[in-house]
Amino acid sequence: MDPALLQAELFAQLEAPFTGEALFDCLTDLVFFIKNARVAKAIRHVQSHFDEPLRVTGLAALAGLSPYQFDQRIRRVLQITAGQFIHRVRMDAAVRRLRETNDPIALIALDCGHSDQGAFTRQFHQTVGLSPTEFRRARTWAKAGW
Repeated sequence: MDPALLQAELFAQLEAPFTGEALFDCLTDLVFFIKNARVAKAIRHVQSHFDEPLRVTGLAALAGLSPYQFDQRIRRVLQITAGQFIHRVRMDAAVRRLRETNDPIALIALDCGHSDQGAFTRQFHQTVGLSPTEFRRARTWAKAGW
C-alpha cells in the first residue's frame, strides 16, 4: 500500500471515536507499517523487476538492512525466505503467461528471470508438478471442456 495513503487512512481512523480492539488494530497496523516500510519497498521491487537478476544482498541494501536482517524480516512477514519469495513471484508470473498467452516457453522463461528454458522447465515442474508444456496442454483441455 502507498505510504501516504496508509498514513491518511490511519489518521482518519484516529479522528473517529473507537475503543479497545479497534484502537489496538489501528496501532498494530501503524507499528507494522513503520517496521516494515523498507521491506515493503524491496517486495514491490521484486514484484516489478522479477524479470531482472535479483540478489538478496541487493534487496537488503534497497531496504537498508543487512542480508541476514532482510531475510529474517521477510521470513517473519511472508513465512518464506527471500529467495523463495523471488522464486514464487517468478513462477506466478510464468503461470499467468502460460495460462493467458501462447508465447513460446523459452520467451516466458527469459521474461520471468530465468537464464535458460531447461532450468526454467526443471524449476516449473518441481514447483507446479507439471512441465510448462503439460501445464499449457491442461489449460487447453480445460477450455475445451475436457
